[in-house]
Amino acid sequence: MLAPVTPINDVYRLDHAVQDATLINPNTVNSYEAGEFLTPNATTGRMERVGATPVADCYALFTERGDYTSQAIGKVTMLELGDYIADTDMFDDALTATVGLALSVHNATVGAVTRSVLTQAASGEFVHAVVIHPLPAGNSGLLRFRKITPYVLP
Repeated sequence: MLAPVTPINDVYRLDHAVQDATLINPNTVNSYEAGEFLTPNATTGRMERVGATPVADCYALFTERGDYTSQAIGKVTMLELGDYIADTDMFDDALTATVGLALSVHNATVGAVTRSVLTQAASGEFVHAVVIHPLPAGNSGLLRFRKITPYVLP
């Protein structure tokens, strides 16, 4: 789930084809969920999960699971350019969120499924977002983050 807190009218959104169209089907156990971050495949340019190694080029999935239009055209909507604030349930189950924590994107467990989500950034990784207030405990279990221009954490 991805719920923008700030307006996203100025955020650049674009529909992208996906590398594996079965992951748009809501009946697939590990189908894409809004709030995951996807990256272009190095060969085809089609969107896929990030993987274990964080990358600079990844974007938040805005298309809701089960969206019929997405299934029909084989594309998903990504939030590409522009900073925004949003709440999401797509973050590492093991994350201990603190205000100001730098967040990277790579595969982690969310509800027993491996997804491409926000997790704590380590030194040398790309930072894509920062945790802001309120923390999940006071925000119905949702992580509130500010999407920022990526940079490498020293």
